[in-house]
Amino acid sequence: MKIASWSVNPNSPLPYYYQVERFLEQEICRGDSKRGEELPSEGELAKHLGVSVSVVRQALKRLEEKHLIERKKGKKAVVKREQKERIEFLHHQLSHYAELKKKGVNFSTKVMENSVIQPSREIIEKLSLGEAEKVVKLSRLRIIDKTPTLFWTSYLPERLYPGLNKLNLENKSLYATILDKYGIKPYSAERSFEVLVGETDICNLLDIHVGDPVIYIEWLSYSKKGETLEFYKAWHVSYNWKFIFHSKNL
Repeated sequence: MKIASWSVNPNSPLPYYYQVERFLEQEICRGDSKRGEELPSEGELAKHLGVSVSVVRQALKRLEEKHLIERKKGKKAVVKREQKERIEFLHHQLSHYAELKKKGVNFSTKVMENSVIQPSREIIEKLSLGEAEKVVKLSRLRIIDKTPTLFWTSYLPERLYPGLNKLNLENKSLYATILDKYGIKPYSAERSFEVLVGETDICNLLDIHVGDPVIYIEWLSYSKKGETLEFYKAWHVSYNWKFIFHSKNL
């Protein structure tokens, strides 16, 4: 792999190792690197980037923890990532589960919580609930190729989904389940995306460093009549993913 000309910014408040990590991550993820391709040696990188070997070593360790590279004793680090995984949002596609299944991606889903709760004011307003209504809170962790990738919590009106909290949703599609059991199928959805600094509990779940950026998603799905069916908050690992949105002139 050829490394572009770059140098650390001595006036930046960011540590040198962090600057090097971010630079190398961009080099690895920009699209032309291939799995198994060798990076320059630690000494070569240190000389090229104008930093110490210990700085390079720390940056490479963090990239290894992100599953972007692989290191073996006495050998150069190699690129571990595949090409960026594409998550496509079609005008007719509402299910992330269905999208991954269609692409043949190796993934699993772990249910972290499935319970009935008294909703907060935010949830009441998002779901247009009555004051006395309760919701099913469903938190899940999605693991792709053995790597935690997405953590999200769904809030669903209990009156629409009685007993949902008692169902086994491990490695199952929520939308397929509610269609089969309740005859409910989302018709449309609103999504918002922003990049945030990950909080400690989210970073721990996603196995990334505290303070690393995450893609925060909010999602509202509706019935054909406009009734709110689900509100969820999601935190997605930011590296090695490309989000593609499709739309058409209706």
